Amino acid sequence: MAIKQCRSHGGYLAVLSDREEFERIRNYQLSIGHIEQWHFAFIDGTDLETEGVFLTENGVQLTDIPFTGKEPNGNTFENCLGMNALSVADVYCLYHHQATWLRRAVCEMD
Repeated sequence: MAIKQCRSHGGYLAVLSDREEFERIRNYQLSIGHIEQWHFAFIDGTDLETEGVFLTENGVQLTDIPFTGKEPNGNTFENCLGMNALSVADVYCLYHHQATWLRRAVCEMD
């Protein structure tokens, strides 16, 4: 659903390559009021194929994900990536799976 959301606007899910990019996107979203402290928005990356190995939609392995705290901590239950104003975390991939607040996506455009 998040991938479709970005594609419908001519973009794709944002890929966070390092902490600096997380800060840049977070600060921009805070400035326009599109990100909250506790609510996550999807970004590109999933470890559905191999637990703990996050790949982009194009199959590129993400090696410098700016996780904070005890993340990733979802084992086989949380296989997608999300960000909020505080952190990057592994989150449920489905909008309706106990995470009705996870309805946003961070999109990029070329």
